[in-house]
Amino acid sequence: MARVFGNENVDWKSGPGCPILFYKDGELQDISAVEENSYLYGGLGSDHSVKLDGYNKIKIVHKTELGSISEGMLELVEKDPVSFGRAIGISGCVCPLKEQE
Repeated sequence: MARVFGNENVDWKSGPGCPILFYKDGELQDISAVEENSYLYGGLGSDHSVKLDGYNKIKIVHKTELGSISEGMLELVEKDPVSFGRAIGISGCVCPLKEQE
């Protein structure tokens, strides 16, 4: 069910990775075979999408009711495999100014 993510360490494939689970509408999805740069939800041009971006990022795109686009990126950044409890962080989030409140 989980997909193992790498981290910033280029040798991540030779050691342990970080398992990531994905829920859609409250149901656990099997993403174990989803390839890098593939969509978990939606697709190119969709109002809402979730995409695996490379080996260690998840890009989330949301079109608001006013038609603006907001984006967020989750990135596995920990280089020390012992510290995976702190591994996921938000590397960037863009929200339209007129809708930030």
